[in-house]
Amino acid sequence: MNARTDEGRVLVFTMVLASAIAACLGLVVDGGRMLIDATRAGTLAHEAARAGARELDTAELTAAGGVRLDEGAAVRRAEEHLHASGATGRAIVDGRRVVVTAEVPYTTVILPLGGGRAQARASATAVQD
Repeated sequence: MNARTDEGRVLVFTMVLASAIAACLGLVVDGGRMLIDATRAGTLAHEAARAGARELDTAELTAAGGVRLDEGAAVRRAEEHLHASGATGRAIVDGRRVVVTAEVPYTTVILPLGGGRAQARASATAVQD
């Protein structure tokens, strides 16, 4: 009588299943952390834009009674806020608007996306009233 064997099929099935589970776990862990960092980038961009929009030109306030942004101070304040929070990015002033782009670096834990490095980027605008 011939004994029936699985000829390694169970091993192959187990390896494929384990790989699929590991990929799903990677998507959940790394994808979730990337979403958190994207939210953090957006929050930091909004905070930095608001901080920059508070930088008023005091000479303009006293001389003409008007309100105007101090462009250099607004850019410095916004970028300082980003760097103090561990993000990079840049700020520009366009009239009464402060536009900030924040970038938060991310290193993947499980998935080897782009060599294990990714970056969340968000922009925000604050208008000085």
